[in-house]
Amino acid sequence: PRRRRPVLPEAGAPETFSREGKYLLGCAKASSRGLSDQLVDLLKSCGLTCLELMAVEEGMELRTCRELGEAATNWDEALRLARKAGIHSKVSQENFARAWRAYSLMSADKDSEESDLDDSRDGGVGEGRAGEGGGGGPHDYPLFTLMARGDFDACADFMARRSNLRRREDLMPMVRSLLAHIAAKQQGRELEKGFADRQVLSKLAAAYGLGRAEAEELVSDVQKGLEVEKAEWRWKWTLRTLFDARTALALQRRLLEEYRSTPFRVASAKLGAEWADRARAPELEEKITDIEALCLEHVLCRVLPEFGFSPNQAGIKEMKASITRHVRTEPEVRKLQVEISSAVMDGLKL
Repeated sequence: PRRRRPVLPEAGAPETFSREGKYLLGCAKASSRGLSDQLVDLLKSCGLTCLELMAVEEGMELRTCRELGEAATNWDEALRLARKAGIHSKVSQENFARAWRAYSLMSADKDSEESDLDDSRDGGVGEGRAGEGGGGGPHDYPLFTLMARGDFDACADFMARRSNLRRREDLMPMVRSLLAHIAAKQQGRELEKGFADRQVLSKLAAAYGLGRAEAEELVSDVQKGLEVEKAEWRWKWTLRTLFDARTALALQRRLLEEYRSTPFRVASAKLGAEWADRARAPELEEKITDIEALCLEHVLCRVLPEFGFSPNQAGIKEMKASITRHVRTEPEVRKLQVEISSAVMDGLKL
């Protein structure tokens, strides 16, 4: 069956408490101040039962829609909040989170409209809140706030509504075009000199000792090579740009699988035996260099390109920087980092 649309309170209107008490079988029993009328309507419209409303009232301190919106910062927190209140059904937990998201999005829309109004009064975009000399910043804007929460479903819904689109999927052409545009700009800054040098070389080759047909063929070949290189660069740039925590975990699990594999263990044993056979025992720095070369030759040369990184020292540096961004906020990333280090060093003595 089709789900009902959430019944949201009127933006800016104060919430009322005409129904005080516990909500059992749709009837209010007198008690201390219960949930606001607007919060009851919102939760009911999202599918919560009267018994679950009673659990919310007894198990949580929040009483208004606004307090609901402030009680969580993302979908997972809203689910945990529902469980804490004593809502045991997974479907009902998701219904509770849907009510939280609906109100959060409404609040975000209201904030965005107020920001647009301020901008129009100030005669420019963003000057009223985050422009030069203002006291605002990225966190003052709804879309950034939703993104910071990690609520990307809400981000997609917000962007679709603000773009007058019916479905999230309709955002894809715009997102693809934006990524392509940003990639092209970045590529132009980083690779313009290298491409220009190749074009100069092709023209010099045409000018010295080659016939017109041969020169044109050479220039054509060079141009094709440039186009292929540009396309490859943009693909790798996109992969690295979209390198979120989930991608970091996928890369780490792939590396851990490779480092625990039999071929890598055999190669590690050979390296350890080689150290033992040397006339002079290698220093610590030498051993670390050998281990890095071992990892690159047997694992990283194959795995790095799958995630948009070059199979060389520059790619390793970029990979480490991309993973490090998520170490502080993602416990699983930290855990896998330790496991990877242990797997690499298994069988080797520094």
